[in-house]
Amino acid sequence: MINRRKFLFLSGSGLLASNLLAAKNLSPQTVGVYDSVPNQKAILVPKRLREGSKIAITAPASPTSMGEISKGVKTFKSLACDVVVGDTIAKQGNNYRYFSAPEDERVTELMGFIEDESVDAIVCGRGGYGVMRILDKLDYDIIRKNPKIIIGFSDITALLNAVYAKSGLVSYHGPVASSSFNSFTTSHLKDMFFTTENLKFESNSALIMQEGVTEGMLVGGNLKMIVSTLGTPYEIDTTDAILFLEDVGEHPYMIDRMLTQLRLAGKLDTCKGFVFGIFKNMNERKPFFPNYSYTIKEVVEQLIVPYGKPVLMNMPIGHIENKITLPIGINAILNANKKFIELVENPVV
Repeated sequence: MINRRKFLFLSGSGLLASNLLAAKNLSPQTVGVYDSVPNQKAILVPKRLREGSKIAITAPASPTSMGEISKGVKTFKSLACDVVVGDTIAKQGNNYRYFSAPEDERVTELMGFIEDESVDAIVCGRGGYGVMRILDKLDYDIIRKNPKIIIGFSDITALLNAVYAKSGLVSYHGPVASSSFNSFTTSHLKDMFFTTENLKFESNSALIMQEGVTEGMLVGGNLKMIVSTLGTPYEIDTTDAILFLEDVGEHPYMIDRMLTQLRLAGKLDTCKGFVFGIFKNMNERKPFFPNYSYTIKEVVEQLIVPYGKPVLMNMPIGHIENKITLPIGINAILNANKKFIELVENPVV
């Protein structure tokens, strides 16, 4: 077990709160601070959503449209939230190939929503590709001084982990605005951001690859994006981590190559446990001259199970309709024996 972090509640008023805010270089709207490990910034936990909270939707990666995000808009409005949509979506003309807009426009819109005190959460419109182009153009000190919910998945993984690594702000791997937002996804989203009571994610369909129970920091996301940021200032920190990974459309040898790269980079050695999302072709062998490949399940058996740490596969994470939302930077218990992840810290306050 890793040591539980101390938690401070800051109301933004009074001498004590003011002194704490000044000492940690935080704005008055900050409400949650977890002490971090040595040489790292204190972990910031944004405020939970309530009736009347404002949700901003932006496209920091590939383009989407008002039609594609309509279910996301409808879902947040059904939760009594106000919704504002950025020009990267509302004025989308599909003029920039696989980007929603030029880099400076995407940065300006995202940072504008960050600094807008009326905005409580930022939902990314779509993944695709493009976030890596803007990582070094974001102001992480401003993000730290204006902590708020940032959520997405797929290509957005690079943004989520960069925000956590450079600003200490907890981010959230969950649906983008163009997701389906069915009852399963919406229920888990509501539990994460509105209630936070007894947050426990169970799945009877999960596969136990290695039994065990452990506690660690939840980090992870799309495997391809995590590997793509290795060797950069935004690479993932897996120290004492429960690493969750997902991907879609990748052949087994590609998953093998990416997991091997994580191993060679030393990122798997420091993990406390592993969680894999649903790979639709998990047991499928692909043609690979002169024969056929291993399956993705066999790749995990070969590369991950030998670490002797708890491993679950087939959890509802990633490029699927029924998806859970997981916080990046929050301590959790992984119980591979009983197929669940349970948060041991508040993901919002």
